[in-house]
Amino acid sequence: MKAAVYEGKEQLIVRDVPDRLFTHHLKLDAVTEAFPLRERGEALKVCILRQSNS
Repeated sequence: MKAAVYEGKEQLIVRDVPDRLFTHHLKLDAVTEAFPLRERGEALKVCILRQSNS
């Protein structure tokens, strides 16, 4: 899976990331849920998915 990954302060790169590394997959409109999940330790890596046009 291609993913945009933060690599240090304000550096965003796109690279291949194995899907199995993500513990949660959220749609873009639910992105604000990702931060509390991470802060509570419930998520290791969160994948934010693009919205569908449907």
